[in-house]
Amino acid sequence: MADEQPNKRRADRLHHEILVAYRADGRDFTSSCALNFSRVGLFVNTAEVLPVGTELRLIVSLPGLGDPFEVAGRVTRALDKAVSQVSGAAPGMGIEFLDVDEATAARIEQIVQALIPTLPALNETLGTKTNA
Repeated sequence: MADEQPNKRRADRLHHEILVAYRADGRDFTSSCALNFSRVGLFVNTAEVLPVGTELRLIVSLPGLGDPFEVAGRVTRALDKAVSQVSGAAPGMGIEFLDVDEATAARIEQIVQALIPTLPALNETLGTKTNA
């Protein structure tokens, strides 16, 4: 079918808002929401995007993980207001995690896999496969 495309992502992602804080270049932390996340990164909803390649620090709070964790990240995708208006996508930044330890990555993956079936309508609409 024309609208079926292979999943090019390295990991399943969950379309679910979570709280994050981030900072780059020694600035103060900025709080925002991530619109989706996976074991390899997340997408932060913000009108003030940083350039692709910018490294930053993130504090991420995931449901079921307990205390928030801090991780280094790199901006891999930036959608400013103008681009988001044309594309219809939310403005923000795709951020790849750089230094997640294996235990935390495995726990994030468990959370993603556990929550995808509980939020099937949104995740199926946005192309995340459900295992239900």
